[in-house]
Amino acid sequence: MTTQETVQVLSLIFSTYKREFKDHTENDKKVMIGLWTTAFKDKPSALIMAAVEYYIFNDSTGFAPTIGNINNVLQLARDDQLGVAEAWEYLDRASQNSLYYAKREFKKLHPLVQKVIGTPAELKRLAEMDAHTFNTTYKREFKREYNALLEEESRKEAGGFLQLHE
Repeated sequence: MTTQETVQVLSLIFSTYKREFKDHTENDKKVMIGLWTTAFKDKPSALIMAAVEYYIFNDSTGFAPTIGNINNVLQLARDDQLGVAEAWEYLDRASQNSLYYAKREFKKLHPLVQKVIGTPAELKRLAEMDAHTFNTTYKREFKREYNALLEEESRKEAGGFLQLHE
């Protein structure tokens, strides 16, 4: 993630948690931008943005996310704690409310499920699909794509780990 991309991510955090950052000086913000840029320099900005959004939509503490909180969200994906069956359950539940609330339901999904689905419009399309097709044909396709994504994420993480220790 570049410095410019970090500014975009932190702008979302600053605007969502205005109260928490009202007393921050420009220097405080510059330090925070530098720290977040360093922490996520090897991560795609879209992945970090998705993790921040996931945190915002699922956190009930009312406090802005820290680097550690975002790493915890990313760890969920790396550890496969959201297995394919659980990912399907979340998608199935989200699709039931997506005829009218696709954007809201999409934002609630785990970042990896979002990556497989792609857009809120696709989630709405799934909600419009007949139940039999959704629970057979699409379920098989989703599981295949989700497992491939998990493998790809694991390879990326392993590659990054190996580069750090060479």
